[in-house]
Amino acid sequence: MSCRLCKSSNSKEMINLGNLPLANSLKNNIEEKESFYPLSTQYCFDCMFMQINVDVDKKNIFNKSYIYQSGYSSSWIKHCESYSKQIIKDLN
Repeated sequence: MSCRLCKSSNSKEMINLGNLPLANSLKNNIEEKESFYPLSTQYCFDCMFMQINVDVDKKNIFNKSYIYQSGYSSSWIKHCESYSKQIIKDLN
């Protein structure tokens, strides 16, 4: 697998959690079929980037039943604002 960041093939699978359902893919009843996807990470030794090995089609993630909305979490918004300011400060 080539690195998404630097395109190097100098990488290795580091963590493999097997096949898992998507986060927040809550079902209305126990009879509904659950989809499982491989979840593993690949480490690039050239640029030190860690990435997941498999991309799940966004249509399967962001559908009608997708419930997460970051704008509802005031602590998350505060964290993002603080983190952004720190990054800008560090890069200037």
